[in-house]
Amino acid sequence: MSDFLKVENISGFNKLVIYLGSQIGNLVNVNELASTLGLNNRTIQTYLDILKHTFIFDFVTPYFTNKRKELSKMPKVFASDMSIVHYATKAFYSEYRMIPGNWIENFVFIHLKTNDPLNFYRTNSGAEIDFLIHQHQLIIPIEVKFRKKVSIPIIFKNFAKQYSISHSIILSQDTINQEQNVYTIPVSLLPFILN
Repeated sequence: MSDFLKVENISGFNKLVIYLGSQIGNLVNVNELASTLGLNNRTIQTYLDILKHTFIFDFVTPYFTNKRKELSKMPKVFASDMSIVHYATKAFYSEYRMIPGNWIENFVFIHLKTNDPLNFYRTNSGAEIDFLIHQHQLIIPIEVKFRKKVSIPIIFKNFAKQYSISHSIILSQDTINQEQNVYTIPVSLLPFILN
C-alpha cells in the first residue's frame, strides 16, 4: 500500500495520522505540522492529500466570498470515521455527556459532509461558526454547543446581517428550542432531520 500511495516515510505518515486524529476540529497549519513531526512542508502536504483522497481525513475550508482566499486559508481537519479518533487518542467514552465537544463536532461533520457544500466561518477576532451549509443560494449556520444550557451566539446575529441565511441551528446535548430564526435541537436528532 505504501508503494502504491508513494509514502516514503511510513513512520512519519503514521505519526501524522495519529496527530491529526487527536486534533479533530482544529485548524491545520502545514508549517506547524512539519515542525512538530520533523517532516518538510512538501511531504506534509503530500501526505495530507493522500489522507484526503483515501477518505481517511477531510478538511473543511473557511468561508469567504472570494474563493481564492477560501482555498489559501487554513482548513479544519475531521476524521471520516470515528475509529481513527479512538485509535489516535486511545480514549473511549461510555457516557454520552462525557464525550468531548470536538468528538461531537466530528460526528456532526460526518453527517453533514454527504449533503451540500460545507464550510466554517471565522472572524479576525477568532469568533467562529462550526459549519455553514449552502442550500439554494442560502446559508445555514450550524453551531455545536454540547452542553446543558445554550444561548444564541452573537456571531449568528452578526453573520445574518452580512449574508443571506434561511435559519440557524444550534446542536445541543438535549435542549429543544426555537427563538427567532434559530433552532436548538439535540445533536442525537441530527441524523433524522437532515433529509
